[in-house]
Parts: sequence; structure tokens; C-alpha cells
Amino acid sequence: MPPSSVQSSASPSSSAPAPTPDVSCNNRGLEYAIYDHSFFNSDFPAFSSLDVNYFHVTQPAFTGTTERIGIPPGTNPYFPPFSIYDDTPARLYMFTAVNHRAFLYAPVTGTYTITVPDSDEITLVWLGDKAISTWTRANADLEQDYNTVDGPEETTVFRIQLQAGTYTPFRLLWANAQGELSFIARVQAPDGRIIEDGDGSDSDYFVRFACDMSTPEYPPFGQDG
Repeated sequence: MPPSSVQSSASPSSSAPAPTPDVSCNNRGLEYAIYDHSFFNSDFPAFSSLDVNYFHVTQPAFTGTTERIGIPPGTNPYFPPFSIYDDTPARLYMFTAVNHRAFLYAPVTGTYTITVPDSDEITLVWLGDKAISTWTRANADLEQDYNTVDGPEETTVFRIQLQAGTYTPFRLLWANAQGELSFIARVQAPDGRIIEDGDGSDSDYFVRFACDMSTPEYPPFGQDG
């Protein structure tokens, strides 16, 4: 069964869904949480020591909101400290994870394609009901181990059928252990438009909640175990 989406009244009075979500209630972007962890990647690239359940019950070091996703390749992991997003305090990101969550608004009906063309160390993506609170490593819709835009590693692809005008729960967890770091997430709509591509530009299709309150609530970070 495909991940569920939430029907919304985001469309105008005509029958055609709105091309972008209603953001009149200050709901743009994704929530994110930054975690420190001690999971050492001793079997690169598998990173089998990473316990996703840890992030269900651990209080994050920082939480914020962002309208983009990712750390570009070539970012120096050692110096100087940097801010992953506009509201993030500058820090280093070794032995760090960043947990993103939002609702993906579908502007058109069809098959949406999600990839992570760059991932160091690991990136996991969940869509639908399990993205709210029952997400595990085993039930991730996409698990991308180490991967670079230059290859030759294989990029994992996840496709999902969405109905125009709906909001689908979306979660992306990136984790780094020792050494270099980066991740880029790419979401493409069936008509070819780019929802998210990690180029540093803001996405118009992620919201933290629907203005008509039709979307479910995410539990507080660290309290959904």
C-alpha cells in the first residue's frame, strides 16, 4: 500500500488544486533537529552501527526551521564551524545527525521521484503515516549509503504516486560519523518540475502544517519513541 497523503482544501474555489500550498499562516518550510551521537562507522559504507531509534528518544542539541535541505559536497568538516541552515548556530558536524520533517504538497497528480545523489555518511527518507512517529531504519522508503554526484556508487530511487492538492508526511534523516560530510536530496514532480534539488534554493512545496489544519501533528522531537 502506498504511503498515505492528506486531502486538503488548499485548492481555490474551482476544482483545480492550487499550484502551490497555502502559506498564509506562516507555515513554510521544514522543521529540523540536530543531534550529537557516538555511532562510529566501522563497516563503511553500511554504517550498520547507526541506531535510528536513538533519535526517537534523545533530546536534540538544536531545533529550527528551514526552507531547503542539504549540505553541499566539498564542505570542510574540520574547520571552520559552519551553519547548516540560516538559523543554525555555527558548529562542526562530525558524529552529528539532522532530522527533517514536513508535509510535501503535490501540485500535480502523478509519480514523484525521490533520490539522494550525494550522501555522506547515510540518508534515510520516509513518506506517509510512518513518517509521523513510527519510522525505523527497516521501514525507510529510501536508504542511501555513501554516494557522490561523481559516482560510481549507485543512487537509490523511490517513487510514489500522489494526488494533486494533497499533503504527504515527509521525513529525512541524515547522519554523519567521522570524516567528510555532505547530503543532497532531490524531489521531482511528474511534470518535471523540481520540488527540491539541494542547490541551496528554497522549496515552495514543503510546509510544517496545512493552514486549514487538515494535517496531523508531529510529536515533539525526542518524544516519539
